[in-house]
Amino acid sequence: MVLVLSPSSNFVPTFMWLLRREQRPVDCLDYTVDLCDYDVPYHVRFAIDNDVRCGQCYDVSVSSSGVILEKRTDLLQRAEVRVCAFDIETPKLPSKFPDAEYDLIMMISYMVDGQGYLIINRECLGQRHRGLGVYSKTRFQECFKVTNVKNEVELLQQWFAHMQEVKPGIFVTYNGDYFDWPFIESRAGYHGIKMSDAVTKAKLGYDPLEVNPEDMVRFAKEKPQMMASYSVSDAVATYYLYMTYVHPFIFSLATIIPMWPDEVLRKGSGTLCEMLLMVQAYKANVICPSKHQSDPEKFYKFYFD
Repeated sequence: MVLVLSPSSNFVPTFMWLLRREQRPVDCLDYTVDLCDYDVPYHVRFAIDNDVRCGQCYDVSVSSSGVILEKRTDLLQRAEVRVCAFDIETPKLPSKFPDAEYDLIMMISYMVDGQGYLIINRECLGQRHRGLGVYSKTRFQECFKVTNVKNEVELLQQWFAHMQEVKPGIFVTYNGDYFDWPFIESRAGYHGIKMSDAVTKAKLGYDPLEVNPEDMVRFAKEKPQMMASYSVSDAVATYYLYMTYVHPFIFSLATIIPMWPDEVLRKGSGTLCEMLLMVQAYKANVICPSKHQSDPEKFYKFYFD
């Protein structure tokens, strides 16, 4: 942070005199002309100052002076990070949204390294599945390995154990921040399990199956094969959408923007442009000015008789 003070030479003695004589604090902002770089996150500042980017490869070594990062200029192709795309299916009461307090997870479908998996909770689906193939008119033809478990606890334990085994670097979901992840975490907590221990048609030419939410519970009992196909079709769509369009985009930007990949994906275009300008300002030894703040809007009071 750069603190720009008023050029008045009386600032320091006046400040000390006030503290000594009146014993009351002084607001330093009254003597401050501007604040520069004060809102830059630490990891962004580190990446800029040390010319480190998440989308590039480095040789890492440790010495008595600390950690040393040496950029591998010979490695231009992006690193192959293991990706897991997953989707959960849950029952629900009629005309209600699924509630993690009492609704169970019926199944989890996911893809890792192009291989599909489906875990079925037989508390909700009575018919036993041996194997399942997902077929479409495009190149995305995947077979899923099916595991039948007797209850939700075993479903969660099976999925957590597999995730600990394959250790994905990236998880991909549809609306996972607001539904899938919180729902899984809530259901895991209900069973005393802590997780810390543990666009499609237009882009791909692939139509995932669609099921009316009001029919899911009935189909789970009457048409379990349809529900299984519906679940895995979402996993296929999520996996290939990410690998085809999102993954290359994130890694390309992460080679020039001083942020970690999740921020590159979620930040707006204005923030990303600001990060690029900060990189160039550092190279040119220019202090970045503080963000422009508009004057607060004024509202008029209306009085009615």
